[in-house]
Amino acid sequence: MAVVLATLARGGAVVMQEVFEPDETLRLLEAERCTVFFAWPHQAEALIAHPRFRAARLVLRKGVGANTKWAAALYPPDHHAVGTYGMTETLPLCTAWPWDAPLALRAASHGPPVGGKEIRIVDPESGRTLPAGREGEIYVRGPTLFAHYYRHPPAECFDAEGFFHTGDLGQLDERGALHFLGRLKDVIKTAGVNVAAAEVEAALLAHPAVGAAHVVGVPDPARGENVAAFVVAKSAVAAEELLAHCRARLSSYKVPRHLWLRREDELPEKPSGKVDKAALRAEAARLVRAGGDRPATPPARRG
Repeated sequence: MAVVLATLARGGAVVMQEVFEPDETLRLLEAERCTVFFAWPHQAEALIAHPRFRAARLVLRKGVGANTKWAAALYPPDHHAVGTYGMTETLPLCTAWPWDAPLALRAASHGPPVGGKEIRIVDPESGRTLPAGREGEIYVRGPTLFAHYYRHPPAECFDAEGFFHTGDLGQLDERGALHFLGRLKDVIKTAGVNVAAAEVEAALLAHPAVGAAHVVGVPDPARGENVAAFVVAKSAVAAEELLAHCRARLSSYKVPRHLWLRREDELPEKPSGKVDKAALRAEAARLVRAGGDRPATPPARRG
C-alpha cells in the first residue's frame, strides 16, 4: 500500500529486491536514479556502512526515516523524507508528517494521525487514556484497519470502541504527533522501574562508533530484569567506552548491566529481515547463566 500502490498510482516506477544485499541496493539506486527510499532501519544502516556508499551517486529526495540518525547520511540537507508510524494491520500508515512540513517537525517525531486514523495512548495496566507527554500503549482506530486476524473473529481483534491494541509503546506530544518508543514487550522492568529498550538503543546509537544496537531484558533474581545490549560497531571501540557513554546520558538504572559486541552477521533474524529480539533475549539469558556476562570483543572473522 505505502510503496507499490502509492507509487504506481502517481505514475512512478517501483524498484525492488527479492533479497536485500547492500552492494546490489547501491547499484540499483544509482542505475535506476531512484528518488524515494523505503526500507527497514537496519537495511539503511547497512547501506550507509557499505565501503562504496560515500562514492555512490544517489539522487534520493524523499522516503522514510526523517527522524533517524541515518537520514542526514542518506538524504541531502533539503530532503523531503518524513517520520512515519504504521503496521500491516493498519494498512499501512497511522501517522506521518506531510513531505512539505518543516524539517524540524519531520525529524522530531513520527507525525500526527493521517487518513481518518485516531490514536490513543492508554495505560496498559489500568486501561485509562493518558494525556500528552505520558507513555503508554498505542491504540488505533480508523477506516483502513484490517478486518480481523485469520480464524479470529473481530471481537478478539478490537476492543468495544473499535480500537486496535498495537502492543507498541508511545506518547503524543502537544501537537498531537506520535513518538513511537518501541514494543511493549521491549519494556524492561528492572527493580520496579520501566525502561524502554528504544531509549537505551538511541543512547548507544548516538556514539559515533555504533552502527546498530539491540537492547533486551535479561532475568535477574533480585531486580526482576537487567538491561542487556548487543552492539554492532562500525569502528574499533571498547565496551567500557560504550557503557561510559551511556552513563553520561542515561539514568543509572537504564545503563546496560551486560553488553556484548557482535558482528552484524551474528545477529539472529526473522524471515522479514528484522532482528529477532526473542532470540536475543534467549541468548542473553544463556550468556548470563553461563557466566559470560562480561563485555566481549567479537571474534575475528574466519576466511
